[in-house]
Amino acid sequence: MEQLEIEGSYRNIIHDWPRAIQVYQALFTLLPDDLEYGLLLGTVETRGGQAQEALGTVQALRSLPAPLGDDPRIDLTEAQAAGALSDFTHTQSAARSASAKASARGARLLYAKARLLESGAMQNLNVAGFQEVRTEARRICAELGDRLCVAAAYRIEANQMAGEGELAVAERLYQAALEIANQIGNFMEKLNALNGLANAARLKGDLPAAEGYYRSAAAVTADLGPQKFLEVGLGLADVLAESGRLSEAHGSIEQALRIAQQTGERECAGMGEAALAHTLELESKSEGALGEYSRALEILREVRGPYEVSETLLGLGSTQLIGPI
Repeated sequence: MEQLEIEGSYRNIIHDWPRAIQVYQALFTLLPDDLEYGLLLGTVETRGGQAQEALGTVQALRSLPAPLGDDPRIDLTEAQAAGALSDFTHTQSAARSASAKASARGARLLYAKARLLESGAMQNLNVAGFQEVRTEARRICAELGDRLCVAAAYRIEANQMAGEGELAVAERLYQAALEIANQIGNFMEKLNALNGLANAARLKGDLPAAEGYYRSAAAVTADLGPQKFLEVGLGLADVLAESGRLSEAHGSIEQALRIAQQTGERECAGMGEAALAHTLELESKSEGALGEYSRALEILREVRGPYEVSETLLGLGSTQLIGPI
């Protein structure tokens, strides 16, 4: 038991999510009444791309006798899993429940983290008042000295500003989040901030800056596991393609596709196929592009990614209009 605990902690630290899930599944199976093991299992399942399984773990935790089954951390774990599935209505509801329970217990930091999750869900759902919720959460995090929580609040606000076209403000907020992440040595938040900066640079049309941020982000993924390279690799490929460096774009896409196939990340595999189709289209290889778009659509329809499907259909239609070269 002690050996499994040590290994679970180690796998968590190095972001070996498949093995961390196995370890905490074993511990929670051995001790199904242990809240802490269940919470750890739900967390690593979400981080390891198994958010649906994490929701199942949440249901098992809710069946624990009171007060264990009423612990606000269960609701917070549920909110995080729902967020990973982009079910923001579910995220908002679970986060609100977590914050209410945490407030009743006087757990201010847990309350702030729940409110921060709630604000992000509200923002995605375009629910009024999310700025006030986020500001409250950031203030409490700062008062309690939780700098990671403050960095997350800056990043969430930066996402909002970028979405509204306030790119200079977004960049300042992402930089603030990045500075904190560097100071406390949190690689995940560093990756998030670098991805945000890359996206803001792309929106500004500054492709060299975007490439630099993506390459910095790619270096960070070495400490977070291969799955984290997927989004970065495809973003970098887009920038390289826009810069006319199609051969380099191919290389980045192919690396992402290999990882997606090895890890079973079907949505990323579909997006990779679509990205590859786009580069073939730019190379005037319409026949190859049509084949890749068809494969991408097959995968994306299977995983039910409506936005990705619509974007891929637009690319397919554009290629069909051009016709074979």
